[in-house]
Amino acid sequence: MAKITQSHEVIDHATGEVKTTSRVICHNHNEEPQYIKLYIRDLQVLCKLTEKQAHALFCLIKRINWENLIYLNPAIRKQIASEMNCSVQQFNNNLLGLKKSNLIKQIANSVFAPDPMLFAKGEWQAIKKLRDDYNSIELNITYTNKGRVLKARKVKR
Repeated sequence: MAKITQSHEVIDHATGEVKTTSRVICHNHNEEPQYIKLYIRDLQVLCKLTEKQAHALFCLIKRINWENLIYLNPAIRKQIASEMNCSVQQFNNNLLGLKKSNLIKQIANSVFAPDPMLFAKGEWQAIKKLRDDYNSIELNITYTNKGRVLKARKVKR
């Protein structure tokens, strides 16, 4: 738990009198846990995603808002399909594959939520609550001299 203390005094230099004193003490509770960078390529291997699905995932993750939702109205779907050099139907097929892999889930019509254990944006307390409410994938990546060993399993929280 981090503790920050700041003090500030205003002194009358002619008399030496302390005119005002202020003190700020900040405590940081429930700090963000340590993290490592995870590459979409690693997720591609773990979740057996195709190249297009990995590209679709990258395009989606760029669009996470501060509520950790991704809105995909027809205009945005068309824009993503253009970024991926594919049709909207091909993008929708890749989106279905991402849903089946549990990397994202559909919340409502054209509204999706990424797995907050892997992708999140915002204040740590909000992310922590999202994580508590979401079924997730547990990842284990071991790096050795021979390469990476990737293991994944679905976890119900």
